[in-house]
Amino acid sequence: MIPHSYVTEVREHLRMVIGECGESVPDYEYAFALIPRYEDNWDFFGIITSGGESLPLTGRLLSGLRNTTCAILGIASAEISEHGENTPGMEFEHDIDLPVDALKMVFFDYSSEEVRMDLITEIWTPTTLDRPLTILTPHRPAGWPL
Repeated sequence: MIPHSYVTEVREHLRMVIGECGESVPDYEYAFALIPRYEDNWDFFGIITSGGESLPLTGRLLSGLRNTTCAILGIASAEISEHGENTPGMEFEHDIDLPVDALKMVFFDYSSEEVRMDLITEIWTPTTLDRPLTILTPHRPAGWPL
């Protein structure tokens, strides 16, 4: 269980970030925090939304991020998917209602010609995170809470 005071603190941070980005980077209107969670001897990812919702990041929620460029505050732009999804030669089957325990992060930048240039692909697990990661998206992903 995530403490209510922690969720409130993260929610306020997200609201502040959205307000500041609205002035400087108007392309992003929604923010969430990616956090590690641990229940029943299982590490998995969770999210906290700017509306104060704290829940496991399931395959169903993650599918709402498909083909969405995310800005990871303080790091780079990235596309986020479940590890194994869209990987050539790798069979992928996952119950979309279960929490996600590995993410594929594709970090990229745009060259001067506005051509996307992938910089690095990393596989992240919940133990990779040492703090909540603030992620911005252009809009609220389909099926996500406020």
